Amino acid sequence: MEVITNKIESIFSGGYHEPRVADFFLVNNPKWHIGTFIGLYLLISWKLGSSMSSSKSAFDLRPWMLVLNGLNFGVYGIAIPIIGWLTNFGVKCWDCEEPKDSPFIEETLLRLSYTYLWLKVAEMMTTAVMILRGKPGQKPIYHALRNSCLILVVYFGLRMYARGAFLFLPFTDAILSVLRSAYYVLASPGAAFRQHLWFKNYIHYIALIFAILNGAHMASQLVNSCAGPPGMQMLIFLHSCGEAYVALKELSKGSKLVDDEPSKKPL
Repeated sequence: MEVITNKIESIFSGGYHEPRVADFFLVNNPKWHIGTFIGLYLLISWKLGSSMSSSKSAFDLRPWMLVLNGLNFGVYGIAIPIIGWLTNFGVKCWDCEEPKDSPFIEETLLRLSYTYLWLKVAEMMTTAVMILRGKPGQKPIYHALRNSCLILVVYFGLRMYARGAFLFLPFTDAILSVLRSAYYVLASPGAAFRQHLWFKNYIHYIALIFAILNGAHMASQLVNSCAGPPGMQMLIFLHSCGEAYVALKELSKGSKLVDDEPSKKPL
């Protein structure tokens, strides 16, 4: 098994390898561990998500949602200026050449990427809350798929190349996480307050713009044979296509609700 996964990673990485993560828990485990872990996560999200949505034993977890999203808002809010400072707010990520950072910056980026990996693992709690709430129309498996893809991106990035172009996705994801967490914090009091949350669709527009930027970014990296593992570039490109599809789907859903709303004519 290990021989096969090493061969696949060698093709995927294009010869890039990061030796400094040899003592990082989870990253230094055999690769089939992370595959099994994510497989179980997706299976549980799919099975329990569908069963809870059709069950009447859902839980009211709004207080926990408030705490969880408040923590996400604070942690990702701190991450934005740090990643911004290290990458010149994403501008350096668009360079095609190998980044020439100091050893301190490289080590900081590596530790920051490892922290980001655990933030994505911790975000499984959000999937758990969605499952337990059993809200009709909400699909926990979609959240689990998106989160799993990000976990894999960061996992392979740590093993191969946690710098340069591959930091643009975490930077944009941190901004989106802050916006989404802010929305859910404000929405937690209940339906009476949601009429004031007019900016929800704007978050989907921002998600679509970021998805297009990330997809175009990785496409240019692939076309120009820029520094970094080609397999990682393709994985991020595919992830960005999925993000764009989800954002368009959410926007079309919102516009359909507006179109279906009966017009109120004066008597």
